[in-house]
Amino acid sequence: MNNLSPLFIVFLLITACSEKEAEVQPASHLSDQALTEFVEGMNAVLPQRVDNDTYFDSLSLRQEGLFYYYSIRGFETAEDLNQEQSDSLMAMAESRIPCTLWRPHFMQGVDVSFVYLSPQENELIRFKREQQACQ
Repeated sequence: MNNLSPLFIVFLLITACSEKEAEVQPASHLSDQALTEFVEGMNAVLPQRVDNDTYFDSLSLRQEGLFYYYSIRGFETAEDLNQEQSDSLMAMAESRIPCTLWRPHFMQGVDVSFVYLSPQENELIRFKREQQACQ
C-alpha cells in the first residue's frame, strides 16, 4: 500500500461504497471546518459499491470521532460472522482508508471507527483506530 500514490488512494476512497444517510455533528474538539467539509463532501458522493456485497454508505462526525459506515449483504447478525470474516472486513476497511489518508492535518487527534451493518441495519462489527495507531 505504501507504493500507491495519494491520488490513487483518494480515488479508492471515493469509489468505495454504501447506502446510508449520515449525519454531521461537529464536536467541540472536532469543530475544524475542514473536517466537517470533508465529511459533507464524502457523503455527497455516497453510497458507493465496494464489492458485490458491500457498500460504503456514509460518514458521520460525532464527539467520539469519525465513523465510516458500511453495509454488507449475506449477514443478519454479528453471530453470523466468524473470526476470519471479521478480520477480513477489518483488513479491507483499513486498506481502503490507510493512515496517510485519514490522518491529514485536519484529522489530527480524531479517532476513526468502522461500522459494518446488515441490510436490516443490525450492527455486525465495529472497530476503532485511534490516533496513536498511525504514529
